[in-house]
Amino acid sequence: MSDQDKWNDKYAKRLHNGKSPAPNPVLTDQIPVVSKGTALDIACGLGANALMLADRGYHVHAFDISDTAVSHLQSKADAQKLPVSARTLDLTSMEGQAAMTAAAPLDLIVITYYLDRDLFSFIGDLITPGGYLFIETYVSMPGMTDTPVKEEYKLHPAELVDTFEDWGIMYFDFDEENGIQTILLRKKTTHN
Repeated sequence: MSDQDKWNDKYAKRLHNGKSPAPNPVLTDQIPVVSKGTALDIACGLGANALMLADRGYHVHAFDISDTAVSHLQSKADAQKLPVSARTLDLTSMEGQAAMTAAAPLDLIVITYYLDRDLFSFIGDLITPGGYLFIETYVSMPGMTDTPVKEEYKLHPAELVDTFEDWGIMYFDFDEENGIQTILLRKKTTHN
């Protein structure tokens, strides 16, 4: 089964069961801090974060490998007349990187529960000085084996702080009990 088929199946089941996702609560709480503009939701899934951002005044680009999820998101955005441009993309492909580059310059990038380390240096260049990066995902914890993702798709405990050491940390939480790390970073301006 391809990655796209796997995710299409997962999202189709969620929609069939009436499970409508809620936007990330930390992102929702932190957004008043963040100025409006253009946002990119990477691996957007069913689009709860993208819809919330658009409702709060952002123009949102939302990319995911699942055409089931993207179709659902675009349909909801269109029905609510929200400025969301959703697109089915393999984010690890050259086409995916080209689409992210075309969406730039960006004021905010959101990545929740998706980890592709190759994107870290690349996405930093897409964000305007003073722009923001929000990431929430799983962290590798000794002895914790019951998370729903493989070790290779988990952060190391200090990885985000080390990778983005030149950025300002606006929010940081490390939920050791559940092995989840959340960070909101601000790209420094030339004046900082």
